[in-house]
Amino acid sequence: MTNPYQPNPEEQPQGYDAYNTGYAGAPMTQPKTYLVWNILITLFCCLPFGIAGIVFSSKSGSAWNAGDYAGAEQNSERAKKMMLIGLIGGLIVGGIYIALAYTGYLSE
Repeated sequence: MTNPYQPNPEEQPQGYDAYNTGYAGAPMTQPKTYLVWNILITLFCCLPFGIAGIVFSSKSGSAWNAGDYAGAEQNSERAKKMMLIGLIGGLIVGGIYIALAYTGYLSE
């Protein structure tokens, strides 16, 4: 007697792996694109890194839809890196600006 809760391998298409990832080598979930975060970084913090992050976010989604899972993961990591660089850079520059404004150097 077969277990009704486990898929029958004879009924699945060629290359299908029901226990792990769906089709052989294909991950089940798309990597994060960080698109919203990169748009916010572009608007509020650091324009160059935000734009680069948006580009990598878009490439990640496009690579996933094209079946290039490794490319999607790589572009997702690049988008995350651009987001973090833009955020940290924006916070540092903003902190320096506030410090200079507080000490009065910007009013001269």
